[in-house]
Amino acid sequence: MQADWALRIAQGEELKRDVPNPATTFDWTITLHSEADRDQPRIKRLEVRDRQGDVVARKSLVQHFIPARLFYFGFDGDGSGGRFRLGGGKVTNQPRYYELDGAVELLRVASVPQPTPRPDVVQDADRLLATVLDNPAAKDGELLIARIWLDQFKYNAGGDQMETIARILLDDRIADPVESLRTAVSSKADLTPLRAGLVRRYRRSTDSKSKTWYITALVRLADGTFAEPTDDERAIWAEALSVTEAAPFVERLADQGADAVPALMTLLEDALALPWHRRRHVLGGVCEALKRLGPSAVAAAPRITALIEDVPHSLLNSADDRRDWLVALYLMGVDAKDLPYGVNKREPSQITSESRRIEQYVQVYRASRRAPGGWQCRGVHQSTHRNPGKPTRDQASPPYGTIEDRKEYEHAALASAAGCKEQCSPPRPPLSPPRAGERVTLLKNVS
Repeated sequence: MQADWALRIAQGEELKRDVPNPATTFDWTITLHSEADRDQPRIKRLEVRDRQGDVVARKSLVQHFIPARLFYFGFDGDGSGGRFRLGGGKVTNQPRYYELDGAVELLRVASVPQPTPRPDVVQDADRLLATVLDNPAAKDGELLIARIWLDQFKYNAGGDQMETIARILLDDRIADPVESLRTAVSSKADLTPLRAGLVRRYRRSTDSKSKTWYITALVRLADGTFAEPTDDERAIWAEALSVTEAAPFVERLADQGADAVPALMTLLEDALALPWHRRRHVLGGVCEALKRLGPSAVAAAPRITALIEDVPHSLLNSADDRRDWLVALYLMGVDAKDLPYGVNKREPSQITSESRRIEQYVQVYRASRRAPGGWQCRGVHQSTHRNPGKPTRDQASPPYGTIEDRKEYEHAALASAAGCKEQCSPPRPPLSPPRAGERVTLLKNVS
């Protein structure tokens, strides 16, 4: 259906406004009624009547307040806008948490035939999009097909579509397609063919959310992608200290091997002069780059260790920050027992315990670097093992939301290291649309 609409709009078809009906009687009358008097039950009702005024469909939500048997006062809201109320609960004629949405209920009582798209419509849309992109004189209305073409994918655009998506990203006539890309690209797709387009869109975008998405996608490209960076990619690194969205891209300096260590340490030293809310993004990129470099970055270990021991607040603002830097030092070649755990952990037994924890987090990091997609764990370890990162996007989305999304993988990896026996599975795909020819017929005459 998306492809069909894309073709129709690109070919000049428009939605047409119906002429208002002057009749005084109508075939159907649809009413959404609501009552919310203070001392009466709350009522919300959808009602459909025919030409004769007979009710053909009705759905109601009635909520009664019932005082508690044991008298007490409750409190609603917070300290700034709260109020006391009589204690009690609600009794309703519908299941708990039910909300009556007029549009949804109307669809439930209707019988709507499934539209039948024209034959080979998807292939026709692909060919038309290619023709429009090839046409330097294409009109704005014709270029709309690019956005609608992307919208037909729901986390399933992969290798076969990468060439076309790359062309869309590189075409400056097309408005920023980031919102469509967020829900179009498969979590397992290799985005390397989009490299130039992602960089171009990042450089042109003025929206923070868009820039974050593009830079995150760049950080997730295959190892070694930026061993020979372009001028635009060097420009992103150059603005890491001044543009928050650019800072995570510092991680990919690691593609240049040990030669990148001096540049990373220069960035770290320069970042120390920034306030924490700006510094932390640069430090995060440097830390991740050092993790990637591993033993190749061992020359940086003494300086980082000294900062953690002598001026801890220069690099650390939380226990998570310390953990990340200790993991980086371990991967760089520092023995687990020699890591700077802090002044409160000097006893041999404490060092042994912390060493084991860091070794476990190293396993988590290595597993997360190998993870193919956004796995979720439904096992009992969710309540017994710490999730190293709170998800920052909907779990059904592809893992290109923010730079923090990698931490979603860590939980599943930690669970595996802990011997979880429960099933871990990837996010469930969206429900399939009705098949061609199906009719949606739902409950009628509901009272």
